[in-house]
Amino acid sequence: MGLAVVAVLVIWKGSEYFERAARRLSKYYGLPVAVHGAIVVAVGSSFPEFSSVVISTVFHGEFSLGVGAIVGSAIFNLLVIPAFSALASEELEATRDIVHKDAQFYVISVLVLFIVFIRTHLEHTDREAYGFLLLLYALFLLWMVLESVGLVETVRGI
Repeated sequence: MGLAVVAVLVIWKGSEYFERAARRLSKYYGLPVAVHGAIVVAVGSSFPEFSSVVISTVFHGEFSLGVGAIVGSAIFNLLVIPAFSALASEELEATRDIVHKDAQFYVISVLVLFIVFIRTHLEHTDREAYGFLLLLYALFLLWMVLESVGLVETVRGI
């Protein structure tokens, strides 16, 4: 029980340092709020899941443990955090579009991930499929950047 309390305190304090550093980094580079959230904060907050995949694969030879943590965490981040944020704030204007855009990319990503798992299971290794996962993430980042500077809305209006 004491270890759990210490771990929570370390994570809490570490998250304060992370939040400050992420804010400074985004301010230094002039990143819009949407890009700050989708890139800087998302990558940093996903590091524990990333670490669990690496550790479980390297030390235990078990890849699925980390994948379960990542998918579960993403569902929590996509659904629970916006819901509690909207309930806790009277000033926050929550619209369907906030979750809808991220949910589309998430569903596509999970489907592609399952396809990669199936191909990997059948063929044992598939570096092109893993590269495609990175490409999909790059497209998501590009979409966020274009949306933050207004280019997505301009294209939709054409």
